[in-house]
Amino acid sequence: MQDFRMIDAGGTQIRAVVKGSGPLVLMVHGFPESWYSWRHQVDPIAEAGFTACAIDVRGYGGSQKFAEVEDYAMERMIADILGVAEALAPGQKFILLGHDWGAPMVWQTSLLHPDKVAAVAALSVIHSGVPEHSFDDLIKTMFDDNNVFFYQSYFRPVGQAEAVFDADPRDFLRRFYYVGSGDIDLTG
Repeated sequence: MQDFRMIDAGGTQIRAVVKGSGPLVLMVHGFPESWYSWRHQVDPIAEAGFTACAIDVRGYGGSQKFAEVEDYAMERMIADILGVAEALAPGQKFILLGHDWGAPMVWQTSLLHPDKVAAVAALSVIHSGVPEHSFDDLIKTMFDDNNVFFYQSYFRPVGQAEAVFDADPRDFLRRFYYVGSGDIDLTG
């Protein structure tokens, strides 16, 4: 069983699992995940002499939820990461690990705050540099305009995904994970 802590990240309450002592390694999950995605890394990182911290990103798990879409802007996510780091390792540089949607969060945090980030690693999403276009424009060009389904495209229109998810959250997540499980024949 994990010990959870609520961390005040500049006014946002972020739930985290924190273990060990030493330099901070902050782990940021993707969609649709939680701190649990990092469960196999927490103990080894702590045992290696670090403070291992796996968070529930705002809106997920036990962290604070917000009603407005704007409350999930990248700048707010970065502020949460910085707030958690400052709460656990005041004035110290820290290491960031990100997976899936957590990857752009850690890349952007390191780009905007190189004085605070000692190292960064990301899984599943490559570093794309400083974007020339908004993420919405990128998704539209890459997926919508080419009639390719990508879950970010599905989530863009306000209310569409919420209606399906709210009708039966358990079924939505079961189907979402099943498609990516390798158990489904996608060849037609």
